[in-house]
Amino acid sequence: IPLFLLTDWLRFYDEKFKEKEGIYPVLSIKKDDIFSHYISLNRYLGISRKAIERFLKDPKYKEKIDDRYNKIKDKINLFYEGYFKKKVLGENELFNLLKISEEYLHELVALTLFIDFLDENIVEKTYTEHGLKLNFKKIFKVSEICDFPSFDLKNNIEIISESKNNLEYLKHIYTGYSAAPTKEEVKDKISKLDLNKIKKEIEISEGEINKRSKEKKKLREDLNSDEKSVADFLSWIIELRDDRKSLMNKLDVLLNESVQSLYQNWGMEKELSFISYAFDVLKGKKFSLDNINNVRKRQGNFVNLYYGNNEYSEKYENLEEEFKESESLEKPRDDVGTIKGQIANKGKVTGIARIIYDPKKFHSFVEGDILVTSMTRPEFVPMMKKASAIVTNEGGIACHAAIISRELNKPCIIGTKNVTEIVRDGDEIEVDADEGIVKVLNSNNIKTYKKIIERDT
Repeated sequence: IPLFLLTDWLRFYDEKFKEKEGIYPVLSIKKDDIFSHYISLNRYLGISRKAIERFLKDPKYKEKIDDRYNKIKDKINLFYEGYFKKKVLGENELFNLLKISEEYLHELVALTLFIDFLDENIVEKTYTEHGLKLNFKKIFKVSEICDFPSFDLKNNIEIISESKNNLEYLKHIYTGYSAAPTKEEVKDKISKLDLNKIKKEIEISEGEINKRSKEKKKLREDLNSDEKSVADFLSWIIELRDDRKSLMNKLDVLLNESVQSLYQNWGMEKELSFISYAFDVLKGKKFSLDNINNVRKRQGNFVNLYYGNNEYSEKYENLEEEFKESESLEKPRDDVGTIKGQIANKGKVTGIARIIYDPKKFHSFVEGDILVTSMTRPEFVPMMKKASAIVTNEGGIACHAAIISRELNKPCIIGTKNVTEIVRDGDEIEVDADEGIVKVLNSNNIKTYKKIIERDT
């Protein structure tokens, strides 16, 4: 994840939308080109809980977020479209592009940060503690039905409409918390697509949405009024998170391009943009040139602790102690044969586990393998289609893996926290997504192994 995307945006609005609460610090470690970021899960989950409590206290809370979200959504879409209509920008315009992009990112996330790790346990616990006795099994069965155009479907629709008009506009489709592709890379990707096949997939997907909508409506009728309210709230969250992805990607493109262009104008290597903080770049040319050696040091190993409010400490040498401490955060274990997580889509399969962090890198994934990863992103979809099941460390009810696994009807378990540290590449595992359990049936017995989390380049 580019450093300039993992900065001051980890903040969440209070219930009056006046102040923002941060969930800092953020620990970032780069070792041998492997990037790892650590955030307090308890603080993240606490934000999800607060959002539910605010909705319980004020039923119009959802409408307030919706109104503000739609306003920032319109601003981002117009801003993105305007950039690609003009494209050639002077230094002052690039500076303004970066500044506004960062402001829009902060606003977008401050409204929606609570949706990232909202899971069934938090939902059930919070409502129960407020004295509501509800049938959560029936509620979750309704809310997990995605009866809306998914992120991937909307991307396909945009590919059809824009592939012959403005290829650069499609950069956001091929960006996912990574460096934005060049125009040539987008052109190459589009040239390999079968547009007629995509049109057929769009038609099939739209038909499936109509079927799911009818199914959801029928199941919803079996809920009481309180249960309908909760199911509608959760359905809204799932759709909101999926809708937010394209906005995040568009801002990612604008941040990438503005920083790279500014660096080129200032005689700096544009590749340094990936490891630069936007708030540092916004301090101007003189600061950036004075600070260039520190940024260059990030090309090697380093440890960074970000405190919020544009403050951080960083270390580039003698990192053995820090690396050792970071290993304790991962807590790899050799003696665990069963991992429990949250059910995203039911089913039960046995297969070979493949640990994949970057689907663009070389790997031996074949049809029927089980995809095991930290979290899925849009670029994982082709692999998810081949997989017999999907298991992730992270994710809540609205995460990408949950939504896509339901569309593909693949067994999926999310939120295991550390499946990539227990299951090894090549293990034979059983994914029981009816019970939310992963079992290691036959380990490949590699006692020493290296976790691969290669950052995008």
